Amino acid sequence: MRASAWVGLAVLAVAIGLAVVSHFKPPRALPDGVHSPTLALELIRDRVLLPNILRPNERAQMTRALAIDFLFIAAYTVFFTLLGAASFASGGWWRVAGAVVIAAVIGAAVYDVLENLAMLDILNGGARLPRAFSLAKWRLIFIAIGASAPLFRDTTATPLRRWVGYAACALALFVAVEGVFAVQREDAKLIEVSAQRMVMALVLGEFFLSTQRTLRDGVLPALDRLARRRVLNAIANWPSADLDKTVGEVIVDSRRSR
Repeated sequence: MRASAWVGLAVLAVAIGLAVVSHFKPPRALPDGVHSPTLALELIRDRVLLPNILRPNERAQMTRALAIDFLFIAAYTVFFTLLGAASFASGGWWRVAGAVVIAAVIGAAVYDVLENLAMLDILNGGARLPRAFSLAKWRLIFIAIGASAPLFRDTTATPLRRWVGYAACALALFVAVEGVFAVQREDAKLIEVSAQRMVMALVLGEFFLSTQRTLRDGVLPALDRLARRRVLNAIANWPSADLDKTVGEVIVDSRRSR
């Protein structure tokens, strides 16, 4: 679980970089009513629609985004595989959930690579459409996050971490059902909305995973430990401690001294 937390941070970092590179301006009306040109290209129905998604001078930018996406595929594959392994190691019915997570994410990664290759082909003038690969990828990713949702439930955790975990678990299950339904209907707009909710679920899940040790005793003890660090200690003790010294001149009431 600790390794999953570190890899999860890498996934979020690569995702942010991918979002920056794949941001196209100005916004434009895209096929199927989606807002992301990348998703529109993934689910393109006919090559003739390509000019409606990307301008000729934007194809190189999309190619760079796809290069980063290969790194993103590797990162999320390792992340979900670690989650699946943690679930599998717990024994009982958790083994089934863990096996589903691992199988689903490996399948999603394969389809994602095929999708990217098809997208590169169409950007270079080919006629290979990535739509079928994209739909299969999204279905398996939604299944993977749904099967990993129970890992975010810990009844022994401190209140903040426990309730964040509950929220991540509930949102991941909702996203799994909604996402699979969207793929089944081939509803691009709903797939996009489900993907956005999945990012939120992963952020909550990452908080849950990465604070296992930090919040083991609660929020206040964690803040106390943080304040004791050398870098923050000076701030925590500012202004400087009272050294019991007299400040200014001593004033003596002569009437009381008599």
